[in-house]
Amino acid sequence: MHEFNDEIRAQIPQVYIDVAEIIATQLDNYIPQPYHDEIHSIARAISMLPADIVLINLVYELRTYCTSLLVRTLDGTI
Repeated sequence: MHEFNDEIRAQIPQVYIDVAEIIATQLDNYIPQPYHDEIHSIARAISMLPADIVLINLVYELRTYCTSLLVRTLDGTI
């Protein structure tokens, strides 16, 4: 699994790795339950750092060109 981690990290700009590591150290602040526990469980199950799981998720979102848009009207309708 460590080779996989190294391969992933080698293809990603350091700034994204840094962001993933910050998010992973403060999951309670950034990621709500149950996703927080899922990230830790996945990381433990496959012997990866939580930061690597966050990083993989970030890469997925960026590579699929996530273009979701949420709009709320003045009356609160989404």
